[in-house]
Amino acid sequence: LSIDLNIVEGSALGSAPLFRRHVRIAIGSAAESQRLTELARELEYLPAETTSRLDRLLDDTLALLHGLMKRLS
Repeated sequence: LSIDLNIVEGSALGSAPLFRRHVRIAIGSAAESQRLTELARELEYLPAETTSRLDRLLDDTLALLHGLMKRLS
């Protein structure tokens, strides 16, 4: 949710530099989400099947965000 909200907030500010800043923040949020997924797996809060799917989704999300940053730069 944090990833999405940062992108929406940055877009709403109407400034390219602020949008880029919020995309960078969204990348940080995605990295935090990866760590939370790792912890959930290590602590066995979620089944491995679920955390594997989350890992793939977060990898895809980070690839898209990095691609967006490259395009914006």
